[in-house]
Amino acid sequence: MTVKKQKDFIWSEYYKIHHERPPNHTLVKGLEFFISNTKILPKTAVDIGCGNGHDTVELLKNNFSVLAMDREDEAINLLMSNINQKSSFLKTEVSSMETFVVPEVALINASYSLPFCNPSVFGSFMNMIKNNILDGGVFCGQLFGVDDDWSYRNDMNFHTKEEVKEIFKNFDLILFEEVNEDSTIADGSPKHWHLFHVVASKNNV
Repeated sequence: MTVKKQKDFIWSEYYKIHHERPPNHTLVKGLEFFISNTKILPKTAVDIGCGNGHDTVELLKNNFSVLAMDREDEAINLLMSNINQKSSFLKTEVSSMETFVVPEVALINASYSLPFCNPSVFGSFMNMIKNNILDGGVFCGQLFGVDDDWSYRNDMNFHTKEEVKEIFKNFDLILFEEVNEDSTIADGSPKHWHLFHVVASKNNV
């Protein structure tokens, strides 16, 4: 089988194209569950790979204290420009996932960011995420599947459905959607997507 190599992903192009993008549906679903079911938990969140901040802004609108991190300075600058005024509820950090220390919070959002964590540290980073979500708290995000067009890349991570289910074995799955289809990337170039949308609540174990 011939491997179809894709062009390198350029984050600055992605930020510009998605400047006015609405919050991801996984975050919206996670917030609906959180507000309805977790009355006693503090409204604290981390947005991993916040990009230009459309999810961070949604968290702030729902009165969360948010730590927004991204490895690109440009992303943090765009996030700050998307906020009308300085917020005491927002902290930012420029960091890679390979070096970021996840604090203990009630909600962790990782919209399309975790697949870009280096495979050599993905397991430990994912464990830190799961360990530092408060009991009853919520994870929202995506993982990529093994049929994805980018699966040839050795600097990203990809998973089978069974592996994703195993990652979240101590969570209640609020939303679990598998997408395996031909579509496009941000600039309109064709791409086969294989990904899992996940919203999960941590069991009290």
